[in-house]
Amino acid sequence: MKRSFSVVHRLMVKQREMMAHELDQYYIGKGLSVEVGLSGPDKTFINLFSPLFCRESVSRIVEKTNLLLYLKEAEFKKATIGDNNEEL
Repeated sequence: MKRSFSVVHRLMVKQREMMAHELDQYYIGKGLSVEVGLSGPDKTFINLFSPLFCRESVSRIVEKTNLLLYLKEAEFKKATIGDNNEEL
């Protein structure tokens, strides 16, 4: 049983890494300067930093997109967008 948990655990970490990479590529494709990084235990914290983020743009992302829902489904525990933290 422990071995299967280890495989599932590694797959979830890999999924979060892939999601961060996809977000990074999305922003590059849109010509936006957004730094995407992972941290925390098992890479469960995601950080999105950009000089473009202000209170209004972060509010728009949180309220008008499904980004936080997708991050929660990938088992992220915390998202930092600009200077704002969202517990998931």
